[in-house]
Amino acid sequence: MTLLLMSTVVLAQAQQFLGKINNFVLESAEVVIFPFGLDNPVKIGTVDKTGNVTIDLDAADISKIPADTKDLFLGRVAENFFANCDNPDGLQISDDIKALKCGMPALWFNNQWAGTFFLVSDEKLQPWIEDRYFMEPVNASFFEILYVDRDLSLTTNCTTTYNLAKENVELVNNFNLKLKKGFNLIQYKIDEIHKTDPNETSSIPSKIQITNSTDDKEIKWMIKYF
Repeated sequence: MTLLLMSTVVLAQAQQFLGKINNFVLESAEVVIFPFGLDNPVKIGTVDKTGNVTIDLDAADISKIPADTKDLFLGRVAENFFANCDNPDGLQISDDIKALKCGMPALWFNNQWAGTFFLVSDEKLQPWIEDRYFMEPVNASFFEILYVDRDLSLTTNCTTTYNLAKENVELVNNFNLKLKKGFNLIQYKIDEIHKTDPNETSSIPSKIQITNSTDDKEIKWMIKYF
């Protein structure tokens, strides 16, 4: 079952968001992410019994996660975006800066994973987020949480090449990011889509804008219950 969080509010420049799940079917629950594995859920918010959602990435606490566990999961920044650049060194990001893509938030109820959130600007994009090899993308945005271990500004671009049987498809990634140490909500805006042979794979985005998420009106929070 998939429901839409009808509203989202971003509080100033902070990584804080409010939303609403209509017809919420559970009691109060937590919102978590699993950047450091399923054994280490990181709480980033709550859902009350009426479906009001509060997300606070600034309050996410990873201090109790062992250092060796963090080291195991953290990697190069360039390897933790949606698409890997053909030439990651071209981003000119110091290897001293570590990052981790956190995926979609999860609904945590009675110490169990009860559902997954899909953050999109158009609900028609959700099927592609779930299966981008068989479902068609649309011109819209999706949102992911990225952790960095220190502040980072990134204004550049890179190319990702998909080698198909009959052609090569290039995706241009345009970065305009100001990341602060900790968890950041990143917006991926699909500007252009390359139509492919549907017998081989679904269409592929050919131009994406990658920025900090700043406009709350663009975010629709979808939830799929387990």
